[in-house]
Amino acid sequence: MNYQHLIKGLQNEVKNSVRLQTMSTPYRALALIALIPVFLVKWYLMISYYVYLFLYNALLSPVTYLEAWQDERSKGRQHFTEALIFLVSTPHIFLFRMILSIASFLFYFLWFELMCMNYLLTLGGIRWQPYLNTATFDEEEDKKRRYDLTPGETGTMAFIVIAFALVCLLFLMQMIFYFGEVYEIYEVYMVFMGIYYLTILLVNPILFRKRELGEGEEPRMAAPKYRASNSFVSSKFNLAPTHNRIAV
Repeated sequence: MNYQHLIKGLQNEVKNSVRLQTMSTPYRALALIALIPVFLVKWYLMISYYVYLFLYNALLSPVTYLEAWQDERSKGRQHFTEALIFLVSTPHIFLFRMILSIASFLFYFLWFELMCMNYLLTLGGIRWQPYLNTATFDEEEDKKRRYDLTPGETGTMAFIVIAFALVCLLFLMQMIFYFGEVYEIYEVYMVFMGIYYLTILLVNPILFRKRELGEGEEPRMAAPKYRASNSFVSSKFNLAPTHNRIAV
């Protein structure tokens, strides 16, 4: 299994997320700030993934070498010599393969966490592929996919504004608590902290949905027309009718 190919495929899908592509740059930035805890956790997991990938490849290197040496040395040898070569090298290969299987187990759970964070960060704009061993990425096929997105512009805007307002409020309360030494605000802070995390971790995946459209199928309702100068939807999205459209 090519773990590096999979993580690159996931990152490309996040970068070209269907919902984020429909937003103009200012609103994407606003959404990123509103989801800053998810963003930070996502990159912590990404760093962990690449650290594991480095160690995995380090363990894979002697296995690859020994297997190549085994094949090379056994060519044209007598059965006894070939058996001796396999007897000496196979236990070492087996040991490294066992260690690699444990590493694959760790990758499985790390992938699931990464998928959750990226799904939340893109507002449900990527395909939900929680199982590492069944995840697939094909850039050409992804470009052909079309989706019906819910909610529409109003619902998306409302979520982003509420989450952003909660982030700003929590930051303000932190400043009052630490620098103003108003300790009475702590309980209120914890209440709003709970509301914020419920919003981004629970309301987010429930609110934002997408359904892949079949061939010739159109969204339930076409996205309304927006002016590129101040639109929630980017001008690129407006000028490309073949892009996925938001259902309202």
